[in-house]
Amino acid sequence: MDFLIASVAQAAEPEDAILIEHIEKFPDRFTQAGKLAFKQIALGDNPVPETVEQTLVSLKGGENPDKFGVSSLLPTSVPLSHAKQIDGIFGRGFYAALEDLPEGEWAGPVRSGYGFHMVLVEEKEEPRLPALEEIREDVLFDWRRELTEDLKTARFNELKSRYEVITPEPGQPAEGPSE
Repeated sequence: MDFLIASVAQAAEPEDAILIEHIEKFPDRFTQAGKLAFKQIALGDNPVPETVEQTLVSLKGGENPDKFGVSSLLPTSVPLSHAKQIDGIFGRGFYAALEDLPEGEWAGPVRSGYGFHMVLVEEKEEPRLPALEEIREDVLFDWRRELTEDLKTARFNELKSRYEVITPEPGQPAEGPSE
């Protein structure tokens, strides 16, 4: 029975207005995550506070970033990337720590799974809800999935309405069907 219901839902071709309504009903399903591009200088696990302050002052003064930091296998420049990509490289929560940093200005120190870093956020893309034209296939797929679930639930409730379920009270013997 589920196969037939799924077939009906998959064959449905909704109008754009219905798909737009679906996007508005479930915006978090379709919102594209923000992205960041940045440069970083690894400072190590226990940087000396005075050195950190002097490094930040020097960087803000326009000095060459290659002069600072400790050697690291981490990339010094990260192109426009999503949180999962950035956190996958630097450790959980690093993207969130960068979100509030000013764009175009060295800041820090920022903690990662590998120590502390000076960071220059070069570009930010805020999360956005794309237009239907950009995500039509995803919205259609999700709308059909929702329709399938709604049809299954309706069919189950319709079948359930034809039956009466009687549960015995604790300690009472079960009775057979009444005639």
